[in-house]
Amino acid sequence: MTMTNKEIKKYLDSAPTRYDDSAFLSFIEKVGMPVLPRTIHITGTNGKGSSARYLALSLEKSGYQVGLFTSPHYLKINELATINGVEIPDEFILGKMHRFDNDFKTFELSSFEIMTFISFLYFSEKNVDFVVVEVGLGGLKDATNIVSPILSIITNVGLDHINEIGPTIEDIARHKAGIIKSDTPLLIGDIKDSALSIIEDVAKRKNAEVISTNFSYEILHKSLTATKFHYLGKDYFLGSGAAYEVKNAILVINALEILKAMNIKISDNALEAALLEETFPGRFSVVSINPAIVVDGAHNTHAFVSLLNDLKVTKKKITVIFAAFKDKDFEKELDLLSLSGARIMLTTFDHPRAVKTFNNSLPFYPSHQEAIERAITSLGPEDLLLIVGSLHFAMQVTLEFRGGVYETRA
Repeated sequence: MTMTNKEIKKYLDSAPTRYDDSAFLSFIEKVGMPVLPRTIHITGTNGKGSSARYLALSLEKSGYQVGLFTSPHYLKINELATINGVEIPDEFILGKMHRFDNDFKTFELSSFEIMTFISFLYFSEKNVDFVVVEVGLGGLKDATNIVSPILSIITNVGLDHINEIGPTIEDIARHKAGIIKSDTPLLIGDIKDSALSIIEDVAKRKNAEVISTNFSYEILHKSLTATKFHYLGKDYFLGSGAAYEVKNAILVINALEILKAMNIKISDNALEAALLEETFPGRFSVVSINPAIVVDGAHNTHAFVSLLNDLKVTKKKITVIFAAFKDKDFEKELDLLSLSGARIMLTTFDHPRAVKTFNNSLPFYPSHQEAIERAITSLGPEDLLLIVGSLHFAMQVTLEFRGGVYETRA
């Protein structure tokens, strides 16, 4: 980490933590909203990050300069904002911190609010063609909700972040629906029952057209590293063995059709090229084939069900190394893993929110590297090691594998 990056981290670490947009809105009213180009705003319990990445890549491969704002970051804050894959530079962040320091402190902005504002300034000053924005948390009170998009997307609604935007599915749906803007089309993914009713009601009051995604598709082939599926008369290939990514891809197929109807030119095969790329490290990352090792950032029950369904088709015996954040419902996730028949090893990782001890009889390893090394030595050809429980943990472990920290046979 460079000296500038350390200075940025120190500055952001000193910012207050809260989930309340009132101070941020007052700050924006004072300093002004950065002028953004055509923007797509995406929320959802799961899949919003992958959908944002596939959409941004599709636009980029159509010849546009595309700003992408996603969260959380893993190694450094610069990951939050990229233009065609290139991260926002330290110098830009630090310059804006110095320029707006008094206002940031006067309005007591959180680190996420500060970085949202600086990122939007970056996209504005660089004159990008499009901005794709992933919501940080919920939607209604999220810092990103200052944008005026040409398209809003809600991928799905499930139980997550219940302390902040729950506790019920209806509460969470209201927060997700908070990104709906007047007279702006809304694309929705797999949303049902009471959550759908709430979203449709908000959309009706705001005269926002609701466009439902048709999820009638067929998976033609699946391996650990690739998926082929058929959708609306055409075959698509994913550079991922995660079948749950198929719904994210289909959502983006529909989003691109909406953009085309707005006379936005999308190049032939842009999406197909985008789908072959990795979304983010730690999203169903196959870090070893022999032995089979998958690292995934699933961190709520909805994501765990999808992930375990994906792994069933491998017909391998699953060993799990699990670490989690304290504010997640990790006991339910462990129950799902137990019901699947997996052998479970618990561990932790270096993060202030990480669970450091578990109140159960499962084997616990204070060092996740020791747990992984022990698991690897026990794997046979019929086994699969799944490392899971947190996006931060998954990202860290994926990069450790790619950096040669662990020895595998292939």
